[in-house]
Amino acid sequence: MKIACVSVLFRKYSFQKCLDILSGLGYEYVETEAMSPFCPHVNIDADDPIRFAKLVKESGIRQVTALWMAHGRIIAEPASVETAVRSLEWCAAAGIPILHTGDGMKPDGMSGADAFSLLRERLFPMIEAAERTGVILALEPHGTFSLTGDGLRRIAGISTSPFFGINYDAANIFRSTYVENVQGSSFSYGKTAASGAKREDELEVLEKIADRVVNYHAKDVKDGECCALGDGSVKNDACIRLLKLHGYDRVLSVETDGNLSIEEETEIARRGLETLKRYA
Repeated sequence: MKIACVSVLFRKYSFQKCLDILSGLGYEYVETEAMSPFCPHVNIDADDPIRFAKLVKESGIRQVTALWMAHGRIIAEPASVETAVRSLEWCAAAGIPILHTGDGMKPDGMSGADAFSLLRERLFPMIEAAERTGVILALEPHGTFSLTGDGLRRIAGISTSPFFGINYDAANIFRSTYVENVQGSSFSYGKTAASGAKREDELEVLEKIADRVVNYHAKDVKDGECCALGDGSVKNDACIRLLKLHGYDRVLSVETDGNLSIEEETEIARRGLETLKRYA
């Protein structure tokens, strides 16, 4: 397996600074985001994909493994379809094999049935674009439906295309009574409309969709904040072992919310690489 680090750890700094830190730590792979102003490391409207890929390689990083798209809350953002199509094309030109997105939180007043129908309707043209470009569209647990096992399996069932999969983040499931909602440059959290039940076990959820996972976010949480792998309560070790039993041989990406100091984030990245080498 390849070990990457998500550039969101250093979202408060330039992408070049992020690359320099990760290369210095011994990383060969990086995952990044196009979610300005929260993590503005990629702008598909302004950045040339060929030059971007060259910048990465000149920094000592072999490949960008995935990109988190702007307007990635599909249900709530009509612009998600157009943005996904353009992002897939940009990724193809830059040599990035996976584009991440999320279902997002359904608007107040919209029924669950209507919200899922809208999600399915918007996913179809995205998946078609993924097949056309050869870039995998990966949905991460980030919303009303995806933070439950049955909901995530239901989303995975929308299409059996090999260009549609799951970016599994066990920590998001661990914190599943909340949905991430990017506002400006910070996170806000609100209960999901479908989360009246208690949170589900992240390993049990993974068992339902393990064969559809195309990327894994290795993130740990302690007292509500991200921490170094192994210091928190998320069952990353068990989840990775389960993935290996299913033949998973793709990417493990160290991730946090990017809220800590540069020294703390660097230490989390360092320890994450050390920890994940035992699985890869």
